[in-house]
Amino acid sequence: MQPASLLHMLLLISHLASAVPVDLQSHGCFWTESCQSKWVGGCSAGLVVVDRSDNCNGLCGESKFPPCLPFHTHFHCCKPGCFWTESCQSKWVGGCSAGLVVVDRSDNCNGLCGESKFPPCLPFHTHFHCCKPGCFWTESCQSKWVGGCSAGLVVVDRSDNCNGLCGESKFPPCLPFHTHFHCCKPESPRLTNKCTICKNKLDFGDEYICCADCSDPYLIEKNRKLGYCKTGAVLGVQLKPQEVFKWVAGPWMKCSSPCDGGVRYRDVGCYGSTDDPSIKHYPVDDSRCSDQEMPLRQEPCNLQSCGDLSISESSDKPSGMSGWLVALLVILGLVAIGGVGFAGYIYYKRRTSAPSGFVYIMLEGYS
Repeated sequence: MQPASLLHMLLLISHLASAVPVDLQSHGCFWTESCQSKWVGGCSAGLVVVDRSDNCNGLCGESKFPPCLPFHTHFHCCKPGCFWTESCQSKWVGGCSAGLVVVDRSDNCNGLCGESKFPPCLPFHTHFHCCKPGCFWTESCQSKWVGGCSAGLVVVDRSDNCNGLCGESKFPPCLPFHTHFHCCKPESPRLTNKCTICKNKLDFGDEYICCADCSDPYLIEKNRKLGYCKTGAVLGVQLKPQEVFKWVAGPWMKCSSPCDGGVRYRDVGCYGSTDDPSIKHYPVDDSRCSDQEMPLRQEPCNLQSCGDLSISESSDKPSGMSGWLVALLVILGLVAIGGVGFAGYIYYKRRTSAPSGFVYIMLEGYS
């Protein structure tokens, strides 16, 4: 074996320990030392949970971390955003902590880590640029023409102030012709059950694709369903609820003719429904329902002849006078009887009363 090859092998073996960081906190991520409740536990303020495990995915032993009680676990906490690993790691077996993705690698952190803070890397070792899966703004301003995102990321936006999300205190103003790039890591969607409640989703045949926060999802490769959410939310996929199609018929309208045969109509349409009770039945194209099961949209009505109808109506009329005519005759009879009685009374009073009045007074004056 040549001396150079032997030296490279010894250097690789001597630095394998740096491939799996012992002090995870120096890499921006760490496992909580104490076991916490799976439901109310979590990371401290300003950190995000990227993983959880009863044994820190094999990185915490019984001597350092005692076994967790039931329904308790360790949480893997990371600082939001992206960072460079402080220690140099093997180019082949090194990488980022669980829950983070490698977006770039460089011996000098692309000029962001100096010799005073990060010592030079040994051969076949490098710094890894780790990011939380999703989207982020580049910390440094880059040229508008030759700048961009690291390998494996896509540029979805660019802005001098990160669209108001980066302040002057953290990100200095960009020089002319320089800007921040909004980078996203394309990923395959994960199974979810939230797409049906999101208004912003993509109809992908028998599936829905959405973001966990119901923001707009974006696909860059439809065959592999690779996409991203600009907000950094997780991209999800959900099978469409099983649809059932059936005919729905409305009430019959009034017949077009009272006799001699008419036609009446009603509305008939094909409607779809799902197993989800929150989704009401909705109209679809009539081709989705079976033609053999389609109800009648029209039918004949009032087939009876108009002549037979008039005869039956005349035979159904009641004989004799109607009730109101009888009542009128009774009232007129009572009025007539009252009038005759009143006239007889006046006549009787005149015959029985003494001679008096204006005519008799005049006759007495001539006597």
